[in-house]
Amino acid sequence: WVDAHPTVTHELIDDLRALYPGVEFYCIPYGQVAGELYDVSQVTGAASSSIFTDNLGHAGDILKDTGQYVWLYAIYGERPVTQPANVNYQTDLRAIAEDVIMEHDPHYDAR
Repeated sequence: WVDAHPTVTHELIDDLRALYPGVEFYCIPYGQVAGELYDVSQVTGAASSSIFTDNLGHAGDILKDTGQYVWLYAIYGERPVTQPANVNYQTDLRAIAEDVIMEHDPHYDAR
């Protein structure tokens, strides 16, 4: 993820921005959240206890709940650390999301 995402996705966005001036193109590093969660949850199983619910990559609850912090920041600029903690987990999902967004190039956020 760390190596491929900026190279592939950011290049695509740059190309689209060049082809369609005035149209907003951006990316949200939601996919990186899954990689960060590998240490805190099982990979595949029930939505309530796994990152993915199946081998196709449908998100489990923890991936959705962590991802929402990333989306809030990428679109609205709301830092995860300023949001209420999700009490359904022992791990602070805000800290994981904060790490993801701080590693992401802000040039590709919506703001």
